[in-house]
Amino acid sequence: MGFDTKKFKRERFTPRTAEVPVPDLADWFGDGDPAVWGVRGLTGQEVARAREVAASGARNQAALLEAFSRRVPAEAVAAIREWAGEGDKPAAMTLKIEYLLIGSVSPDLSGDSGLEVALKLLEAFPAVFEQLTGKIVELTGLGSEPGKSKPSGGTTS
Repeated sequence: MGFDTKKFKRERFTPRTAEVPVPDLADWFGDGDPAVWGVRGLTGQEVARAREVAASGARNQAALLEAFSRRVPAEAVAAIREWAGEGDKPAAMTLKIEYLLIGSVSPDLSGDSGLEVALKLLEAFPAVFEQLTGKIVELTGLGSEPGKSKPSGGTTS
């Protein structure tokens, strides 16, 4: 029969989710609350948006370093380059930060302080950061889960 495009178009999909144990962060969970971080897979649009943010961040950093190199001593530029990192590292880290901001369900990092939490997590617990972003990438790769379609209308009595 082949691929049923009509059925596929009617299907309702939900992002895959997972609860990731984060025992290293147990001190920051409420008494009796399990130390788990809820994450979900991203949509194609969210992946594209995260990549654009990462790419623009790398372009902005490169432009900033170029501007500095024209105005400040070479030693200062070298120190800034060492601090900021070079090559794909900044863009890759920015991409992972975006994945964490978008893919975190619990805690929700979409608010104003989300970036601050993500950066602090990266700085203080890099292995946990990698674990969480790795799970988000894994869930994204698995795609959304098909759900049961809801009836299109109510019943009449």
